[in-house]
Amino acid sequence: MDFPLLERIYYSLVAGFDVFGNTAHQLLVRTHMDRLRVEGESNFLEFLPQKSRLNYFNSWYIGWLAKYLTVYTPSQNETGIKYYSNDYKYEFSNMLIDYTKTKRDKINFIENWYKPTPLKEVYNTKEEIEESFKSLAAPNSTKITKHFTDKDANAVLIRIIMNNGENFTYSMIVNRWHDNVALMFDEESRLDPTKDDIDFIEGFISSYPSLFIVLKQDELPDFFNTIKNYESKIKLKEQIRDYAINRGNPDFWKHFDWFNNEFRKSNPLNYGLFDLNRYYITVIDESNE
Repeated sequence: MDFPLLERIYYSLVAGFDVFGNTAHQLLVRTHMDRLRVEGESNFLEFLPQKSRLNYFNSWYIGWLAKYLTVYTPSQNETGIKYYSNDYKYEFSNMLIDYTKTKRDKINFIENWYKPTPLKEVYNTKEEIEESFKSLAAPNSTKITKHFTDKDANAVLIRIIMNNGENFTYSMIVNRWHDNVALMFDEESRLDPTKDDIDFIEGFISSYPSLFIVLKQDELPDFFNTIKNYESKIKLKEQIRDYAINRGNPDFWKHFDWFNNEFRKSNPLNYGLFDLNRYYITVIDESNE
């Protein structure tokens, strides 16, 4: 994104956006943003070898209608960057991170050479926990994502209570695979849960938690195994009952207050009450336990 692109986004979405505008106004804003998105993608592709640009672009717009509506013509200018592999996007991203001295995400930045480590039977340190988080964040490492078919259920807040009384908080974010984002309607037809993956981020992400999960240190091996090997949709309620704070839990607001207070302490500038409109709606009956 260069400055002219940023400026046009600002005038479209901030200075020139009419919150109370009619449907035509909002449609024009959306179509204009589509063009700006393609311009930003084109800017990125100019750093890659000319022969690879169209293939990369087409991989972002799967489907005949998306290709019909979205026009991209790569320039004939060749990049001045020397590449040493065929994975141009990955190589360029690493160059950019090194050049800007940006710190790599220790959990979710997956190097090409990385091989997921086996899950442990016992967890004693934060480093061991995050090592397993990284293993689960690697592509094709978890089976549970294919069952997250509700497009709004993608943010889970996790509290880990260590035996020494220390608490760790992480957000589990399900990244939704879209075949393309070229259309305004019928999003469900462009989702593919089998290609979703997960990020684990320390702290709080999203104002719309789908679920609160509270884990004790000794429960971590079973929880990680559930995330990695979960297959049967029928057993969903049985498997999440041990960890999830469902709407029928008599201590629900006690847990809500804990997450809310931790969010306020950790980020007072951006703090705000969590919106529960997307919280897991089904009440799990725990009366028989």
